Amino acid sequence: MTGLLLKDLFISKKYLRTMSILILLYAVLFSVIGQGDSSFLSSFILILCAFFIATTFSCDEMAHWDKYALTFPVTRSMVVRAKYMTSILFTLAGAA
Repeated sequence: MTGLLLKDLFISKKYLRTMSILILLYAVLFSVIGQGDSSFLSSFILILCAFFIATTFSCDEMAHWDKYALTFPVTRSMVVRAKYMTSILFTLAGAA
């Protein structure tokens, strides 16, 4: 299970830099223009981190990961649980 979580985190690592720059840009824009209203910014960051899991789905689909994963001693339910856990981790990171 931890290997599946690490796989998703390593896939997301290359997108983390782009997302960090995007979040920083929006934070600066809303601090200058937003007149102190941070509700939209916090919602935007939370949704952006929640959509981070979509990148792992698309990378898995391009690499045909589902066929490769079946060669490992993991079940399909373990793969699904790992995706849910990764989604929860990204959402919690965005909420923090």
